[in-house]
Amino acid sequence: MNHHLRVDVNNYTRAWDASEVELRHLCIGDPQSKIKDAVANTEDYELLTAFAAKNRLIAYLRRDKDADADEIDHYCIERNIMETALVVRLRAAKQGERF
Repeated sequence: MNHHLRVDVNNYTRAWDASEVELRHLCIGDPQSKIKDAVANTEDYELLTAFAAKNRLIAYLRRDKDADADEIDHYCIERNIMETALVVRLRAAKQGERF
């Protein structure tokens, strides 16, 4: 059963609907364009929560001597994209714009 689910996730990784992809659909190795689409489809509070969780995960993995460097790099890219989106949203809110 899990193998079938893994195939579905991999198929979704190769081709996704930009307007419907969510953070939960992301897998290690996904292109930055998919990550950006998922971030764009995420509400502010959920994005802030995911950003904080990603920071904690990265900190934990960096302490693990057996952690995969490619995995950490992927999570750092996700976190940086989330951070950029949060900054843009906060600046827009500060200027009274609806983002």
